Amino acid sequence: MNKNIKFGTCVLMIAALLLGAVMVPSIAAEKVDGTKKDGNKIIENIEHVSKHEILLDESKIGILGISDPNPSTEGLTLIGSDSADTSNTWGSLLHSYRMYTVVNEEDPDYDYYVVWVQVTGEGTIVNPLNQLWTGIKNINNGQIVDWSPAGTIYIDSGEETTVSLGVNVGAASASISQTFNDPSGKIYPNKFTTTQFEPKYNTFESWLYDPAFSTGGTLIKSPAGETPTFSWYAGLI
Repeated sequence: MNKNIKFGTCVLMIAALLLGAVMVPSIAAEKVDGTKKDGNKIIENIEHVSKHEILLDESKIGILGISDPNPSTEGLTLIGSDSADTSNTWGSLLHSYRMYTVVNEEDPDYDYYVVWVQVTGEGTIVNPLNQLWTGIKNINNGQIVDWSPAGTIYIDSGEETTVSLGVNVGAASASISQTFNDPSGKIYPNKFTTTQFEPKYNTFESWLYDPAFSTGGTLIKSPAGETPTFSWYAGLI
């Protein structure tokens, strides 16, 4: 009798394991966002290809009231911008990029570009925001030679924080900056190579339902006459 009970239990356990093995891939394929061990959901916009000479109405690229919608610039010419958003029961994302040329008359072999990315994210009661990131990658016809933030910037709730990138190319001087007001946390360069840059924001406050913001920029050097292309993305957890 005991042997039969043990045998039946083993059969049920094996059946459950097989069923689980069948179901896991279908669950993973069902959603674009993933799941971390703590149960929070990842919400992502993935690999939007850059567009040049397609300028959107800047007023449509809003930042939910926690930042000036447009970065401040000097010595830069806007040549392309785009935005994307996504939302579901776990939260929402709104992100954008802007691409600028740098006036450069002393280096005829290269052209210089600034790409500025920014993202606003918001969690929900069941999925509070913990981290927020955006970036560019897969750069063609160019490479990153500078970026900002270059180190960790600590953010105090209720105080304004500014991220800026200064550009010096020969006698040419340019700059870009953006001021925002986030809950307590930090923003830092999470990934930085010659073909990828990703600024990331971590909140210091648990159970954050308010919107949070992350931003940063890169200087890209390209052979003269070749405009760089890239993919841009964002995510939160």
